Amino acid sequence: MDRKEIHSTVGGVCVYRKRIKQAQFIVQSIYLLPYTRGHTTYHVSVEFEPLTLVEQGEGVRWGTSSDDLESIIQGLESFIQKPLGEWTHQTKIEFYDSEIVTNEHYQNSWNVFRDKYQNGKLLLPKGLQFTLQTPLDIGTLKNRSKYRRPDQRTKA
Repeated sequence: MDRKEIHSTVGGVCVYRKRIKQAQFIVQSIYLLPYTRGHTTYHVSVEFEPLTLVEQGEGVRWGTSSDDLESIIQGLESFIQKPLGEWTHQTKIEFYDSEIVTNEHYQNSWNVFRDKYQNGKLLLPKGLQFTLQTPLDIGTLKNRSKYRRPDQRTKA
């Protein structure tokens, strides 16, 4: 991946996707999205979603924005532990392996995620200032589907 690809990707690019070690049924994804209106601003979205609902907007989301692409790249290179040239666009198909997951698996993972990782705060890239963009009760099974990520393509 290079800076040109970051600028040319409509809707952003997923630069990182992994299962959380001690909360195996939750996936962490990092998206980099450029927005151009007179000048370009970059948004980084860190999403934590259930394994079977990756890219569905059904989890906890943290975000940050900056005009400084270099500081974002530096922070993400440090977190991903690869230079920009070695990043690849992550896709759901490459990641999800169709294993059977029960509600108990999810509940146990969300409990660890909430208690050990402070709703993802301890898993965010360093050097960037993130804010929580979803309600904290998002990880509960009964409330999860109320909160959907808005479709970026329909924004004016």
